[in-house]
Amino acid sequence: MRKVALAIAATLVLGLISPAFSQPFADVPTDHWAFDAIAELAAKGIVEGYPDGTFKGDRAMTRYEMAMVVARLLARVEAIKIPPAAPPTKIPPAEVGRADIQTLQRLVNEFRAELAALGVRVTAVEEELAALRARVDNTRVTGFTFFRYQANNLAPGAPYTFGLFNLTFTGQASSTASVTVNLLLDSGDGGIFAFETPIAGNATPCTSCLTTYPTPGASFDRAYLDARAFGFGWRLGRQTYRMGPVGLLFNEAAVAINGGNSQGIDGLKITGAFGPVNFEAAGFTHIANADITAQVSLLMARVALGLLPGWTFGVNLYSERHNQTSPTPNVAHNGWSVDVSGGLIPGVTLAAEYANFTPSGGAAQTAYQVNATLNLAQLTGMMTFAPSLRLQYKQYPTVWTPTFRGGSDMFAIANTADYNAWSARLQLTFSPQFRPYVNYESGRIISSGATQTELEVGFFSLITTAVTAQFRYQLRSGAASTNRYRLQIDTSW
Repeated sequence: MRKVALAIAATLVLGLISPAFSQPFADVPTDHWAFDAIAELAAKGIVEGYPDGTFKGDRAMTRYEMAMVVARLLARVEAIKIPPAAPPTKIPPAEVGRADIQTLQRLVNEFRAELAALGVRVTAVEEELAALRARVDNTRVTGFTFFRYQANNLAPGAPYTFGLFNLTFTGQASSTASVTVNLLLDSGDGGIFAFETPIAGNATPCTSCLTTYPTPGASFDRAYLDARAFGFGWRLGRQTYRMGPVGLLFNEAAVAINGGNSQGIDGLKITGAFGPVNFEAAGFTHIANADITAQVSLLMARVALGLLPGWTFGVNLYSERHNQTSPTPNVAHNGWSVDVSGGLIPGVTLAAEYANFTPSGGAAQTAYQVNATLNLAQLTGMMTFAPSLRLQYKQYPTVWTPTFRGGSDMFAIANTADYNAWSARLQLTFSPQFRPYVNYESGRIISSGATQTELEVGFFSLITTAVTAQFRYQLRSGAASTNRYRLQIDTSW
């Protein structure tokens, strides 16, 4: 019986598909439950039977007979001939899986002496198993999704559902290079599964989406190669990037199609360090309209230095260069910013950025933002509810025109120009099922003097592992009035 079980195990290890086979052994009837596995192994030369043409499946194997079978299995593994260093142009289909490789390794450990006596190069086989394991493990798939229902108690807007599905594929091309591709499905406001129906805003059809982007709602918003070469890190392709802790001059999250989710930006980023000095340099290309005639080159560089333990000081340079058919042709808009981040005292962290942007032939524009996080549990000893408080102040000038300016990253008020405000967020943790929070922001439109405020209350609840629900109520007054609630379910894997 052990012999029959081994035949089945070996077949599973090799992942073989069993077509119809002729009868290989006189004592194995075609209606036996293990016939296909035994016949397949015989056809592959893994088992040979006895000189009289029988299999003797009810006879116990000797260790040397077992070692002979393992040796033949390992010979097939070694015959795969995986290149140890050169990255493959594409990942070939694996002949064995991760669990199968572990089974083979256990067999090698168990029959090491017998395999050596049969002339098997055990060390070489283990190297092949390691290479096989690397090939099997070199692609990971992760992702997340969320579904949202929103109802507006007052105008503007109508109730809507929203869905987003994300898959990220990461392949290890070599020990120093990897490839990442991210697939994003976005339903817009047309319904959770209405990926083919783009909607802009709250239930307002997007009349240009279908002609501008033939497959709205589905995009590869990340597709890049990461590599280490010449002592630097290189990222080439469609990627995410923010210059500085706030990103006042450039934040990839502002790059969107038809007002939708972030779509990534195409270009090259280089990172490295010289002693205590870290640097980044990046160049991106933005297509400013659908017919690909107006393009903008975005060039930027950052140097960051640890002046004191726990503190980082950064200097950033930025330039936009418009091509001849741009709305502002043959010009360069330039900017710079400085930032500082670190811990003031235990339990209090700070991040601040000041930016200057000068359009070609125009006056200089300045903006700044300060974010502070207070761990009240650490500061006050209130460990029961783990309270934390985030504070923010932002000042954006009346005219603030970097193409993909960042900032205003805490609440739903999305003003990134002509606006100043302060805001606060308090969060508590009663249990994994109940983590309430409250947000408040008070701001002013600089040009008109009009005020606007927003109050948001809500809670997070852990439904099960990796699945979280969020409920929130938002009341906004002033220039953009809103009175609504949202229910959202998030999961990741």
